[in-house]
Amino acid sequence: MGTSWVKLADLEITNEEIEEVRRLYKKAGVEKQPHTLKLITAVKKILEEYDRQYHIKLTVRQLYYQLVTRGVIENSPKAYKNFDDHLSQARALGIIDWRYFEDRGRTFERPRKPLVDITKITPQEEIKSKLEYVTSFREHHYGIPKWYRQPNYVEVWVEKDALAGFLSKVTGEELGVPLVVSRGYTSVTFKFEARERFERARAEGKTPYLLYFGDLDPSGENICEVLEKELGDIAIVKRVALLPHHVYEYDLPPCPVKRTDSRAKRYIRKHRTFDAWELDALPPLVLIELVRESVQKLFNTRIYEQNLRYQRYWLAEYSKLLETIRKHTTSLEGYLDSDNPDESG
Repeated sequence: MGTSWVKLADLEITNEEIEEVRRLYKKAGVEKQPHTLKLITAVKKILEEYDRQYHIKLTVRQLYYQLVTRGVIENSPKAYKNFDDHLSQARALGIIDWRYFEDRGRTFERPRKPLVDITKITPQEEIKSKLEYVTSFREHHYGIPKWYRQPNYVEVWVEKDALAGFLSKVTGEELGVPLVVSRGYTSVTFKFEARERFERARAEGKTPYLLYFGDLDPSGENICEVLEKELGDIAIVKRVALLPHHVYEYDLPPCPVKRTDSRAKRYIRKHRTFDAWELDALPPLVLIELVRESVQKLFNTRIYEQNLRYQRYWLAEYSKLLETIRKHTTSLEGYLDSDNPDESG
């Protein structure tokens, strides 16, 4: 029998995939209408796509906008609530894997452990482990910081904590810049700490940059304006996203302006619209690329290549010294391995 297809915008799902979701619900003792089965099947496809191809976890809000832009559901508060209810149940029943989602709103802190647990190690074992630690280093343990001698100091600020999860992999691991989550309007203390960082950068001869990513709505625009007013004397504050041209370029779904926002009238007059747009609506890969491009424009590749040449020289010298250390540790390790080391000194 040939494969039957149900086309949802640019998302194609098979009737066999829908039937598999129906089977999972039935196994849990739940019956669902065809439109709900299609919705949850589409959810599974999108989550698996981002996990398999890009290793990205989505927030619930990002997933919602993916469904809207692909024509699976409409963009309305009622549709969002309906989607969220079905998604919550599907996750609770194990039909949707919890591990596909990013939740930055909650943290878990482990209690701090002793540096050395003396109930599980002898003095000889502790010293041997330190010797192994010193002599087992390889080149990848050492390097020059990515922004060493760079003329600029860059911080990426994002309005929403929920988006920090996958962005931190780009800002930290790839680009080597701090990611700051502002969570809307920042406190006086938060801005004071930022000012201290920017002042230190100035003292080192660098130009500080604050690259801002937030919603295109009355508050989202005003947050960036406030940052520029309060930190613009010490850093260059630049709003990277969302911008009006992003809305049209990526055909982002809108949400209504909150009329209760004191800044709503000014926003409506400026943009001549009653619509607002969330940063979450940007396709995740587009958001990542906007972050990458905005940071790379401020990065001097020539200086970085000079640093790499110096790093190679330093590592060569380090390797020579390390080899000498390894030769001299052989006799000490033999002493530690003996059954009754001489403790008389």
